[in-house]
Amino acid sequence: EDEKRAQMFPGSSPAMLSASSDKTIRRWDLKKGRCEHVFVGHKGPVLALAVDWGTSGDSTPRWRALSGSADGTLALWDCCKCQWRGCLEGHTG
Repeated sequence: EDEKRAQMFPGSSPAMLSASSDKTIRRWDLKKGRCEHVFVGHKGPVLALAVDWGTSGDSTPRWRALSGSADGTLALWDCCKCQWRGCLEGHTG
């Protein structure tokens, strides 16, 4: 069974991120009630999720997420562009 491990709502945005035991993070459109994008990259269940949203110095919207997985990695995601940005290995605990 696919268990949802963590979820974050970015402020008043109509979007949501969910992290799951199926090794993915999903970006949801709450107005349309459907998944917009599936972020793939972890090799184990995603156990934690933190989100940073706002604007950069030039007023460009910014929405980033950091996910922690049972595979011992932390992954950084650009949720506006739906891109993987990097990975930190060796995380324990």
